[in-house]
Amino acid sequence: MDASKRPTLREGMAIGIHPDETGAGDRVMVTVEQVDGDLVWIKGNEEGLRAGDFVLLEHPIRGDARYLAPAEIELQSPERFALRPVGGWERHQERAYVRISIHSLSVRVGRVSGAARGEGEVEADAPTDVPTPSWPMLDLSAGGMRFEANDTFEPGEPIVCHFELPGEACFALPAQVVRVEAGRLQRTPRRRVAVRFEGVDESNKSALLRWVFREQVRRHRLRKRSAPV
Repeated sequence: MDASKRPTLREGMAIGIHPDETGAGDRVMVTVEQVDGDLVWIKGNEEGLRAGDFVLLEHPIRGDARYLAPAEIELQSPERFALRPVGGWERHQERAYVRISIHSLSVRVGRVSGAARGEGEVEADAPTDVPTPSWPMLDLSAGGMRFEANDTFEPGEPIVCHFELPGEACFALPAQVVRVEAGRLQRTPRRRVAVRFEGVDESNKSALLRWVFREQVRRHRLRKRSAPV
């Protein structure tokens, strides 16, 4: 992200807070009272927010996009509360979602049959070949994913992605290949395949948003525990 456009929290700035961890619900507009190091003090005390909760901050920049960042509620009093941003701001255009890197999960890909390809939007239960062996994921969002594969994929190709997330049910999501890139290691035939999910229902979309947010929080807590005192 262009550093010149990264939001900087400062006194008097209005920001949005999403108590809903998916960032899809109603936001509460608040005013920054003071910035003390990495603690941001907010005027007032919104009902339902408690120390230890995680929320999403939102700051739109006119003519650019909206920016989101997770934050932890650190301190609270009847008159104000303090939050600590977790990680950096993510830039989001309309219909964009937070993307998180993946290191230990995999995906199986079902090829859509020729007949189903000609019927328009691909459904999750569209006829597919037997899914390929598992390929390692690189990153994931509610809008799509990237994975590495030895198989050949073509931009525009419809597929179905089968994968499981810890703490969530299994997913079988229709998708379309957006682009194919050279792999990280030139001596291997693997390619990076970027796909966009197509026609995902609200239940699956909410589950993906929830998991990505909670995984961000989990990684933040691990970093805090491992940080030198």
